[in-house]
Amino acid sequence: KEMISMQDTTATPKEVYVLNASVGIPSVLLEIDYMTGPDSEKLIDPNYQKQFIAATFSSIEEYFKNL
Repeated sequence: KEMISMQDTTATPKEVYVLNASVGIPSVLLEIDYMTGPDSEKLIDPNYQKQFIAATFSSIEEYFKNL
């Protein structure tokens, strides 16, 4: 089973409009891949989507465990 790596590229609200506009609202901004990236065909693969969702959920869950 292929693992999806999650890289922390934390942005601050000053750098990203979406984060700035969501002040006071818990949110997560994920950039999965560029539509024109070399691996962009994975974006339409249901198995890849499920892996990405599972990795995202696991990462959020791990974050809250470590608070």
